[in-house]
Amino acid sequence: MTFVASAVPSVVTEVTGLGGAIGCDFISAAQRLVFVEYSGSLSRFDMAPSAVVVSGGTAVLQGTYTFDLDTGIEGGLGGTEDIWWDQQTDVARQMVPQNGAGYRARSQADVH
Repeated sequence: MTFVASAVPSVVTEVTGLGGAIGCDFISAAQRLVFVEYSGSLSRFDMAPSAVVVSGGTAVLQGTYTFDLDTGIEGGLGGTEDIWWDQQTDVARQMVPQNGAGYRARSQADVH
């Protein structure tokens, strides 16, 4: 019989300086863990990294086209596009992430 040794998981310290956490709550929408310390203090740990703006600007994305958010280039199928504006019917449309990209709506918008 052969046994295959698996790698032992490593311990990663994410939060330091807690005065003995006696309770916690995970806020799913914010990806945040809030700790109640023995002293009564509250501490938090944000699980999601802060967003970084790589580029900014305004563009009009034509129906059925793709868009590369890093370069600001519309169209193309070179594997670098981030979103596809899918016009399914005359009224049904959706923004589809491409190539591992993702997005999160920050506010309600009137999309035509």
